[in-house]
Amino acid sequence: MNKSINQGITQAGLLSFIGFMAGIVSGWSGAIAGGSPADIGAINANIYLALILILPIAILIWNAIAIGQEDRDIFSNVASLSLTMAIAAILGCIAATTLFMLVTVQISTVFKGLDRVQLSIALMSAIGWFKFVVLLAATCTSAIVAGMLNYRKFRNSSS
Repeated sequence: MNKSINQGITQAGLLSFIGFMAGIVSGWSGAIAGGSPADIGAINANIYLALILILPIAILIWNAIAIGQEDRDIFSNVASLSLTMAIAAILGCIAATTLFMLVTVQISTVFKGLDRVQLSIALMSAIGWFKFVVLLAATCTSAIVAGMLNYRKFRNSSS
């Protein structure tokens, strides 16, 4: 059980790091583009949409590379593997979104001199709940698919 938690923490950390890096790109894009907080929030929300593709692809690639035959004993069935990956994906997606927003707002306000609260509100309203739920669903779905693919790999290699 301890090793499966470590796998999940590593996956959530990977997603958080991707959110952090996307926040840096988004913050600099907003600082360079300039304009009102609403304009910068709209630009940053469009960059946030890229995470809908990047995070699920990162999960699939990470699971294909990082989980090998030595991890077969951790995940005895498809339910435990998929559940571990889904929980890690949910936590990683929340952390990635939080880091994205924090870094984006900080970079844009420091280098552009805008009001931090206005920019935060503009970014939150531009992203909205729908984009966050879509990101969460895509990330969680790809984690479950990755878990099932790994389980199939384990099953095929044992027979």
